[in-house]
Order: sequence, then C-alpha cells, then structure tokens
Amino acid sequence: MHSFDLLLNQPLPLLILGVFIILAAASEIGFMAGRWISRKFGKSKELPIDVDNNVSTITNSSLALLALFLGFTFSSALDHFEKNREAVTNEATAITTAYNVIKLQPVFF
Repeated sequence: MHSFDLLLNQPLPLLILGVFIILAAASEIGFMAGRWISRKFGKSKELPIDVDNNVSTITNSSLALLALFLGFTFSSALDHFEKNREAVTNEATAITTAYNVIKLQPVFF
C-alpha cells in the first residue's frame, strides 16, 4: 500500500504524462498484436497500416482522460471551497454565540 501512496503523491503533471505514455504504449501494443493475430489466423496475409485510425484512437482516449482529470480537479476544488465556507460559517457562529453570552453576563462596577 505504501508504493501506491508514493505514486499518488507525485506532482499532477508527472502523473498525467505517465498516463499518456502508458496509453500510447498500450494502444501501439494492441495495434501490433491485432496485426499479428490477423496475419496468423486471418485469410489475408497483408493488412494495410491505417495510421490515421491508430492516431485517432490515441487522440480520443487522451482527450477523454484529460476531461476526467479536469472534472476531478474541479470536483476537488469545489470540495475545498465548501470546506472553507463551512469553516467560515462555523467561526461566525462561534463569534455570534460568544457575543450573545457576553451580553447576558451581569455588569459589575
């Protein structure tokens, strides 16, 4: 569990770069495996390489991951804002309560 915590404590740009590299490598490995399986078990011996299709797969999945990162970042920022707002509200309530308690105390001269 400690290595997973170490991974999550890395800077966000480094994590995003790592995910994109893994995504591109997995897409390329899948493309090569698909060509190999098609040549080995398919009827056609040579398949044309469709670079545009492979690039669009990487682009689409990268944009989807970017949207997820952006969504989670906004969610985290909203959660942080709500916690700060709640803390300010609690502090204002505490000050108001203390002021009201002081007004109820008898005055000694």
